[in-house]
Amino acid sequence: ASDLALSAVDLFINEYYMEEEDESETPIPKRDYPFIQLSTEELTQFCGKYWEPDERYNREIKLINDTLVYYRSESSHTKLGPVGKNEFKMIGDRNDVSVFFETDKKNRSIMRLNINNERKVLFLKYDQEVKPEAFEGSYYSAELESYIHIISENEMLYAKLFKSNPIELEAVNQNMVRSSDRNISQIEFNRNRKGEITSLLVTNGGAVNVKYEKVSKEKNRQKS
Repeated sequence: ASDLALSAVDLFINEYYMEEEDESETPIPKRDYPFIQLSTEELTQFCGKYWEPDERYNREIKLINDTLVYYRSESSHTKLGPVGKNEFKMIGDRNDVSVFFETDKKNRSIMRLNINNERKVLFLKYDQEVKPEAFEGSYYSAELESYIHIISENEMLYAKLFKSNPIELEAVNQNMVRSSDRNISQIEFNRNRKGEITSLLVTNGGAVNVKYEKVSKEKNRQKS
């Protein structure tokens, strides 16, 4: 539907726009960076999955043939050359991209991209020690008059809403999970001072931070 709508718009406003330059014919500028040598152990510590919570997509850092790689997909990945203990440059990219591996104020491992010294992109590193059952429970939205049930089975995490099939979830950290399903891009959990989950915020392509309050087990039994 969106493609058809944009095609209709093109009929009226295309003449006001210049044709885009074919980037495939534009040579990628060569840059000489002061690369340093890092050991395999030093490089391996940065490997793992990373989640971009604003635009809601993930990337992976891999070690391939002793080289750190910014991995988008099997057909799209970029080598990273070390210029510091935790700073890398994307090799062969059209933009000047610096990649930093750091710890934020909340003591979370993050990956920060600095693109042409103009745009910054922040990624959260997946916490591999998160237990799926920690998120289990039923959550209710008074605004939507609907429930979301978070369940874990065989060390996998799922969300059940409406009458749809369970949606597979992947834990990013202790307070956030993600999904590739169109109904749920990410879920962020709120906790009280005791560390207990009290509510969650659902975000997808059409809505941001829709709040669901956690339902007590007693109320959940009464609902059933």
